[in-house]
Amino acid sequence: MSLQEIKELLDKYDKLRSVANSGSSDQSLTSRFKILRRIYEFKLLRNFSINIYAVPFASNKIRNEIRSTLINISALCKINYLRTGRSDQSSKEANEIIKEYLDGIPKRGLPLADKLENNSWNILGAVIGIISLMLSSWSTVIQFVLMLIGLGLLVPLASGYLIYSVIRYFDERRWHKKWMKKLAIEDLKHKLINELVELNDNTYTELDTKFK
Repeated sequence: MSLQEIKELLDKYDKLRSVANSGSSDQSLTSRFKILRRIYEFKLLRNFSINIYAVPFASNKIRNEIRSTLINISALCKINYLRTGRSDQSSKEANEIIKEYLDGIPKRGLPLADKLENNSWNILGAVIGIISLMLSSWSTVIQFVLMLIGLGLLVPLASGYLIYSVIRYFDERRWHKKWMKKLAIEDLKHKLINELVELNDNTYTELDTKFK
């Protein structure tokens, strides 16, 4: 492991974070499909696309990837730093660089849209409960008719939401994997981790031999 490789990984992570938005995803689709490019030329759709350009897309997956990898690398560097009697300057500097980088990554926030999405079933249950209370004094026939109408509206909405969530999950996963591959991040991160594990195996052997 070298500090240069750590800095290279962080630079690649900068690039990875830069594509975690709706605009980059849209641009990728329009560059691949001519028909979509023509559709996006319509003024209203183009303006809409511009207005949501910076909306996060796959950002949580990407941030989780960055955090888990860097925390793992940092922990491996710390082990080596302590075993060498705090004499390994590169391990110390690597830890400092990683800590500074992690501090600069926004914590996963929950904007209003996400809060509503995460609590949608609770909200739906509360609405149904309120409606049930309101209808409790009405006649059975009216209650039954309104219940059928309510189910007729809720079932398509719930089905549509479920389908949307599944599609978005796999689309974000595809986007994440695509850029991990394009930026060759997987190879570099595995190289760093394997080198650090091997280094720590060696320092453990030295420690074990010294204190037998």
